Amino acid sequence: MTSDQIRSEIISCEKKIANARGRIRDLEEDQYELEQLALKIRNLQSEFEARQDQRKRKLSAVLALTEVKSASRYYEGMSGLLNSGEFIRADNALSDDVSAVRGKQSEIDDEIEEIKKQISVLDTRIADLRVRLQETCLQEAAAAEG
Repeated sequence: MTSDQIRSEIISCEKKIANARGRIRDLEEDQYELEQLALKIRNLQSEFEARQDQRKRKLSAVLALTEVKSASRYYEGMSGLLNSGEFIRADNALSDDVSAVRGKQSEIDDEIEEIKKQISVLDTRIADLRVRLQETCLQEAAAAEG
C-alpha cells in the first residue's frame, strides 16, 4: 500500500466514524423522545387511576344510602362498572405501552453500544494505519534517495 492509499483509508475510516457519531446523536434524540412519551403515558395512567379512585370515593358516599332501593341499585351498577375489566384492561394497556417504550429504548441502547464498538474498531484501525503510514513514508523517502 502506498502512503496515498493509506491516507485515503484513514480518511475513509474517519468519515465512517463521523457518520457513526451522527447516528448515535440521532438515536439519543430518539431516546429522549421515547422518554418524553413514556412520561406522558405514565402521567396519563396516573391521572386515569386518580379519576378512578375519585369516582370510587364518590360512590362510597352512596353506600350510606343503600337502604333506599334506587340508591342500592345505583351503587351496585356503578360499582360493577368502576371495577369492571374494561377499566383494568385500560390501565394495563397503559402499562403495556410504557413497557413497549422501554423495550424500544433498550433496543436503541443496544444499537448505540454496537455503534460505539464499531467506532472503537475504526479508531484502532486508524491508529494502525498511522503507524503504517509513517513506516511507508520512511520507505518511500529512502527509495527516492537511493
